[in-house]
Amino acid sequence: MTLLYPWILSFLIPLYFYYKNDIKETQQKTKKQKNLLYLSLFFMLIALSRPVITNKPIEQKFDAQDYIIALDASFSMQADDLKPTRYEVAKKILPLCLGN
Repeated sequence: MTLLYPWILSFLIPLYFYYKNDIKETQQKTKKQKNLLYLSLFFMLIALSRPVITNKPIEQKFDAQDYIIALDASFSMQADDLKPTRYEVAKKILPLCLGN
């Protein structure tokens, strides 16, 4: 496991000293609330340091013989600047590009 922003953990040091001084001065009733506050700040700093688990890339073999080609069949392909239409020209040229 690695941390993307390990420098954020340096904020734990002043947080500890604030916690130490604050708990001594507070009453028994509010100690529970203060403890929850500092605990949430602790976990917030841990989350902000962005711990990540690095994995090795998975190598997969695949058959590169298959092709999927999307051909635009919208209204704009019906323009007749190429004779007969752009769509018909694309359908004719496509097998030539694939070598079939």
